[in-house]
Formats: sequence, structure tokens, C-alpha cells
Amino acid sequence: MARSSMTGLIARTRVLIGDPSGASQQFSDDQIEQILDGRRMEYRYLILLPLVTLTNAATTYLAYQAPEGLTDWETDVVVSSNTFATLTPASSDYINGRFTFATDTRPPVYLTGKTYDLYGAAADLLEAWAATGAGAYDFTTGRQTFNRSQIGQNRATLARQYRGRARTVQASVRRTDIASPVEQDDFFLRQSSGGGS
Repeated sequence: MARSSMTGLIARTRVLIGDPSGASQQFSDDQIEQILDGRRMEYRYLILLPLVTLTNAATTYLAYQAPEGLTDWETDVVVSSNTFATLTPASSDYINGRFTFATDTRPPVYLTGKTYDLYGAAADLLEAWAATGAGAYDFTTGRQTFNRSQIGQNRATLARQYRGRARTVQASVRRTDIASPVEQDDFFLRQSSGGGS
């Protein structure tokens, strides 16, 4: 059974793929949750950015924001103070990662939780859905033509559009078949000093 903290994310994903919950739904909540979990990033003690409120009398810290690009949070996040005591925001915007307190709360404020790439997950689901119709064929009967293959093609097209909006993933690559610049410099220093190899 899907986690209750995922209800909002699952509902928003259903809107993106055009699969409303009900008797004719294509995907169960569990299936959508599994795809979303494949697009999950977990953060421990992420420093939230303070949104300062300035007045003539004082500077107050009421609202905090997750760094840009970190949106769509599961609702089981934990917000904590610099002493790692759990804080309870007066309001929480899990879509945008913004947390507001009723009283002045000094930084740093930390967030521990999970954020999801809804567009990437929606693209994965649409491609899976399009694959189920791969055997659909077009036919003509009498004066009527039925193009059932368009359904899968339209889902694949929408999946490509969502891939363009999905979060980018950065990876580091290191070649082990060549020497690093430091190793090359070391080799040439040994050669010039007559050390040889």
C-alpha cells in the first residue's frame, strides 16, 4: 500500500500522465509510488535558505526555502534547529520546499527528507503505458478509419517533452586508462632528474 506521505505526489503525477484514479486507472498508487521512488533524492540536514523579514524595529526569520531546484517533497520531512531539535512550521509548502514559522526562528534550519522528480517519473510511466499499446494497429472498415496507434505515439511524444523538464543528473567520470596530470608531471620530473622508471 502506498505511503500516506506520498498521496499528494501520486495525485500530481496522475494529472501529468492523464490517469485519474478510479475504476479505469492504468496504474495503481503502488505502481506510481515505485516509479517515483526510482526518481527520489534523499537529503540529511540540508541547510534551508532563510527568507529574511526586515522592519525598522528588527530583523526576523520566519520563512525558509530549500535550495533552487529542490521541489516536490514527501510530506514526512523533518525540520530541525541548529541543536537538531525538531521544529514545527506553522505552514509547509511541500511542492516548493518552503517552510514558515509563527515566531522568529534563527538560522541555521535544517531539512531531512526526500524530494522527487515528478517529470522524470511521469515520462517513465508514459513510456510504460505506450509500450502496452505497442500491438495496437490501425484499420479501416467501410468508410471509417481507426488509428489506434496514435494513442501510444501521443504518450511517447508527451514522455519526450517531460524528459526535457526532468531534473538533470550530474555524474563524475574518471578515465583509468590514462595518467592524470599529476601522474604525468611526476613522470616527467623523474625523467628530467635522471631517475628513469
